[in-house]
Amino acid sequence: MQVLSATLFPAATASGRARGRARVSVRVRVTNRDSTALTPPNPLLLTGSDRIGVDPRAQKAADALIQPLAPSKSATGELRFEIAGAVTQRLNTKPRARLAIVNRIVTLKVTISPTPAPPG
Repeated sequence: MQVLSATLFPAATASGRARGRARVSVRVRVTNRDSTALTPPNPLLLTGSDRIGVDPRAQKAADALIQPLAPSKSATGELRFEIAGAVTQRLNTKPRARLAIVNRIVTLKVTISPTPAPPG
């Protein structure tokens, strides 16, 4: 498993920014080195004691990473996590989080974007 990027995007609207809403986008490549299909559990973003699941509205971008993966195959996709309030403050102050994916937990260095995420 390889993390290609991790970015925190501020909310696109004034009301979203006022509520501390943001999106964390994590691009990941997973390779199944096993001899059997890999069926990954749902990925989680971990920060402090908070556990954030993948945004259900962003399922299409994450599809390749949450579907069974055949032996010796790789998949690349984007995991999007919607955050707000204290979680957003924590990541803006200390841009580190952990990603639980494919029975592993990896530390993420999160890049803070000055602009909102592109649509989609």
